[in-house]
Amino acid sequence: MWSRVGKTVRMVRKKTMRRVKKRKTKNLKKTKKTVILLRKAKNTWRNQMEKVLC
Repeated sequence: MWSRVGKTVRMVRKKTMRRVKKRKTKNLKKTKKTVILLRKAKNTWRNQMEKVLC
């Protein structure tokens, strides 16, 4: 059951992340620093979501 919930959440999260990412990259000039920051933020957010779900 949990795997199915995780799957749906993952799909929704992917869509939202894509939207957020587009908006962020539009606002910021894409330098290595910003990309790294985005990646870090995404990872921390994903970890938090997994903690909440588990």
